[in-house]
Amino acid sequence: MQRDRYPANHGDEEDEGDEDDYDEDEEGGKVKGRSRRELPAKAVTILKEWLLSDEHFTHPYPTTQDQAQLMQATGIGKKQLKNWFTNARRRIWKPLIKKQLEVRCTYLLKNKRRN
Repeated sequence: MQRDRYPANHGDEEDEGDEDDYDEDEEGGKVKGRSRRELPAKAVTILKEWLLSDEHFTHPYPTTQDQAQLMQATGIGKKQLKNWFTNARRRIWKPLIKKQLEVRCTYLLKNKRRN
């Protein structure tokens, strides 16, 4: 008999017996797994405002002091905060930077052709 390598609830007492912890597999059956929990909308708004502010846009890495302030303001833990910023830099910040570079390159190319 093979045992699961990790307990189903990963030490999270709240998850015992929760129907939300099941995902559907390809055949429509239920598979035990970690449920995706979204952060509160207010927390996301606070974090996005910080990320996209003029002060932090060029260096979107919160200092230890910034992290403490953001954790206090949003009510989320350090691990969630770090994970959010890791994902946000990849999903929000990087595409914005890429778009800005494309716009600048297009502008420079158009002006170069005119001269």
